[in-house]
Amino acid sequence: MNEQEFALWIKQELDLGSHQLSPAVQRRLQSARRRALDRQPARIRTLSLAGVGRLVEDHARAWLAPAATVIALSLMFVAGSQLTAAQQAGEMEEIDSALLSDDLPIDAYLDRGFVKWLKRDSSG
Repeated sequence: MNEQEFALWIKQELDLGSHQLSPAVQRRLQSARRRALDRQPARIRTLSLAGVGRLVEDHARAWLAPAATVIALSLMFVAGSQLTAAQQAGEMEEIDSALLSDDLPIDAYLDRGFVKWLKRDSSG
């Protein structure tokens, strides 16, 4: 016998026995049941708006989640672009400062062969 069957059996036994009680005792039992139910906390699923607010809320949920996803992905893309740009600027800064601190004359940097040599040397 599971819990539900046991509860049903107890209810039936109590119903049969309550018919043998005096009307005064039955009223007292009914009053006690009402007080017990009044003390039991009410179950509230969620708070929600009513009327037009509820209608707007229902429709907003339909487009709010995809819109939030698109906004989040866009922000991630922009942040990634900014990070890449900052890294490239840092690399260019290092190259510029290395070239400026070198003892070579300016004319050496204007020579096309020297520029090719720099690119080949720095890539390998």
